[in-house]
Amino acid sequence: MPHRLIFILFVCLFIPCVIFAQEGEGGGKRSIKPIFDQATRYYSQGKFEQAIAIYNEILKIKKDNFAVYDARAAAYTRLGKYKEALADYKKALQHSTDHAYTEKYYFNCANIYYLAGNYQRAVKGFSRAIKENAKFTTAYLNLGMSYDGLRKYPLAQKAYEKVIALDPKNVAAHLRLGRIHHTSNELEPALKYYAKVIQLNPKEKEVYLYKADIYIQQNNLEATLPEYDAYLKIAPNEVKVWMMRASAKTGLSRYEEAIADYSQVIKLDAKNRPAFLNRAKLYKQLGKLEEAIKDYSSAIKLYAGDVVPYMERGILYRMTSKPNEAVADFTKAINLENAMASAYYQRAMAEKTIGNLQNALQDFDRAISLDGKVADFYNNRGFVKIQLNKFAEAVKDFDKAIELDKNFAYAYNNRGLAKLRLQKYTEALADCKKSLELEGKNAAAYNNLGLIYQEMKNNSEAEKAFNKAIELAPNHAEYAQNLANLKQSLKDK
Repeated sequence: MPHRLIFILFVCLFIPCVIFAQEGEGGGKRSIKPIFDQATRYYSQGKFEQAIAIYNEILKIKKDNFAVYDARAAAYTRLGKYKEALADYKKALQHSTDHAYTEKYYFNCANIYYLAGNYQRAVKGFSRAIKENAKFTTAYLNLGMSYDGLRKYPLAQKAYEKVIALDPKNVAAHLRLGRIHHTSNELEPALKYYAKVIQLNPKEKEVYLYKADIYIQQNNLEATLPEYDAYLKIAPNEVKVWMMRASAKTGLSRYEEAIADYSQVIKLDAKNRPAFLNRAKLYKQLGKLEEAIKDYSSAIKLYAGDVVPYMERGILYRMTSKPNEAVADFTKAINLENAMASAYYQRAMAEKTIGNLQNALQDFDRAISLDGKVADFYNNRGFVKIQLNKFAEAVKDFDKAIELDKNFAYAYNNRGLAKLRLQKYTEALADCKKSLELEGKNAAAYNNLGLIYQEMKNNSEAEKAFNKAIELAPNHAEYAQNLANLKQSLKDK
């Protein structure tokens, strides 16, 4: 559970003037209050070293000034010099004549132990401060946080409940109780506390993210959107929340809105690679392939050592009929990660499109050597072997593809084509029929069926098969040509 300490250091900014009067060298008196005030200004400006230098000078003049020790301790604490701070608080206590300072001493020392990660000592310190003042609200609050650090959540809960009993409008206590229930997966009580935080302080922005996280756990992405909206109304330039909202909208299939959010991220942070990558995916989902390519290109410009955008852009180049560009991207991906089977496979597919069949065959071989359990690898290598007239080898590849995927319709069809070339017509016919049984709208299978029937002299069935192929793929010239060839052969007879 994240911790946010309510860090209060009791620096005395108003001290009776008598404290600041000291004998000068000539026997007269001079006030050191202006010097102390200057140190206070340095402290408020975050110039802690300069403040300490002045406190040191004051203590040379008056070594028993508890207010200066207290102030210097606060400055040391801000600088992370906890040992020096503890020593100064101890001296401040020794020189203080104000009994009320005792509770402040224990409180401030406990704060230091907390900051140093010594939660056990912090618990002792805050408890002692509470013993001095049973209504010390902030001590109870920090005590609860110390118990949080020790993962003693029931004790932390009691401390926070005591804070609320003393101060019902204490935002931090309600928030911390919400976090305890949230961490314990008690989501409904957590939501109630978060709602109370918002009621008390609607600008407590982190609580909206906590609520959104609960809704994500409850698989209610729609409910996260008002929470992200509320946060962004308070902090409109918070990139991480635009990213969260975009992710939620993606999960809700509201892709255009998600794209708008990622665009806002990029407007706020032009070097946000995840935004470019995520927006590219959405553009691809919407069929806006050129926009997706641009986003992957932007991601690559920001960092060229990531294999993912090269792979994704390469696939998009294949989809947009740019096989040469695809080959270049897959080659870059392989150079970055040379044992990635999918990169060799994708490059093989692009090489096949170009007509570089031997290169394609080599890449398919490499892909299969890296991962021999992917049916697509064997199916597509088998098809290249058909193109290279290696029909018997092709059959073996299709056999393996079918072994890996018994319902692989295209592998059956391709094996039928290879067996057709081997003149094994009965087996070829069975394969094409099996393909159509699995995928009834496979135009290529009907075309192959027509070729097989034609070889088997069953011209009427061949004509039916060619017509069905044309019906399913009217723009495929090869199917129409095969039907024309059949009709011409019948006329010639």
